[in-house]
Amino acid sequence: SEMVQVTAKKLFGDKGCELVLVGGLALSGAPFQPMLIERIQTDCPQVRVCDPEMSPVKGAVLEALRADGVAWTPDILANLKASIV
Repeated sequence: SEMVQVTAKKLFGDKGCELVLVGGLALSGAPFQPMLIERIQTDCPQVRVCDPEMSPVKGAVLEALRADGVAWTPDILANLKASIV
């Protein structure tokens, strides 16, 4: 929670931002995950914890496209979100 608070302040100031939790510990379920989310909401009310729009695999595909110089178009995003990958 403290890392989120410091990072959000440095990157966004007092503006709101979204946070997607990833990783085994952050997504471990009860009891840790609900406690972490509650603490973040208490300590950093400007930060909104939200679910990811895509899986890590789909995110990797987007980053590979970007690395290859391909701009993300609405069609690319829609197709990727609809895929089973």
